[in-house]
Amino acid sequence: MKILVPTLRSNSGNDVYFRNLKDGLNKSAVTVRSMRLASCIEFLPFVARAALRWRGEFGDCALVHTNADYGTTFKVPGKPFIVTTHHDVFDELYQRYTTIAQKTYHYGLLRNRIAQALSTADRVIAVSYSTKTSLERTFGARKIDVIYNGVDTEAFAPKRIPIPEEFGSKIRLLFVGNLTKRKGADLLPQIITCLGEGYVLFYTGGSKSGGLSSLANAISLGKIPREKLPDIYNMCDIFLFPSRLEGFGYAVAEAMACGKPVVCTNCSSLPELVADQKGGYLCERDDVRDFAERIRTLAADSHLRESMGEFNRSRILESFTLDKMSESYLRLYRSVVCAGPREAGSNSEKGRGKSRG
Repeated sequence: MKILVPTLRSNSGNDVYFRNLKDGLNKSAVTVRSMRLASCIEFLPFVARAALRWRGEFGDCALVHTNADYGTTFKVPGKPFIVTTHHDVFDELYQRYTTIAQKTYHYGLLRNRIAQALSTADRVIAVSYSTKTSLERTFGARKIDVIYNGVDTEAFAPKRIPIPEEFGSKIRLLFVGNLTKRKGADLLPQIITCLGEGYVLFYTGGSKSGGLSSLANAISLGKIPREKLPDIYNMCDIFLFPSRLEGFGYAVAEAMACGKPVVCTNCSSLPELVADQKGGYLCERDDVRDFAERIRTLAADSHLRESMGEFNRSRILESFTLDKMSESYLRLYRSVVCAGPREAGSNSEKGRGKSRG
């Protein structure tokens, strides 16, 4: 069975998701033909369709699986069509942290496309129950399946990493992600300042530091190649993630796979990953003192950090591996191919009505 996966380059979790899916499924009897197209094609969907047709990519595929953000750009008559939704950008909380340009893009282009995808796809996949609930609320979509993302537990695994002498006596915190308000980056300087001496925060990201660059105990790691991320996770004592909204939470899952305790926000999909007081702590959103107190609790007890890290590693192996993700998609693909493509239906009738407003 051949699955065609056309996507646009985004340098985001979408790229990680489809790469992981391909790696996992290629171990089975499924062949995944991944087509990563230039992001500019998003504004010229007919060019994308024409290019794929010209190359004959649609001819021998059993079905097409892509991102709901692309609408029906890659839907082919006579072929089952599956879309994945990574998060709901129209969630009220998400929109609170978007710019005017982003809102224009979301409501001017993206909303109608997502509504079309949800209403015409043979199956719609959400990567968490939180995302599923949000999409149901926003678009009125029905029959959304949840398949959790998987982590490469061979690459992301506990291992000993040499620690520079200057940081050896400090509790090492790590934040991985874009330094945006949605990710809670504006809270990081407040949390590390509240903690005081004895702590150092390592953080990834681009040139925007969100006020961290002025702090002596905050160290920028810049943009880390994905193959180097396991070493970065294993360098820390505690993974800190004060994000305000996540569709899934790849960084959290990867840190857990590396056997690290997590201190994150009790919101959106994060409680689906982190078991409070077992694998770390779920803190009140925007509560700097809550984050600081939980970090201090972990900092004071190395055995607690170790036991929570071991719990997290076991939790990922139990529920969030690439194999489990691939097995779920394999069952889904087989059921959809057996059923055949459906006519454009009413999976999201309510959402289509809303999208006109």
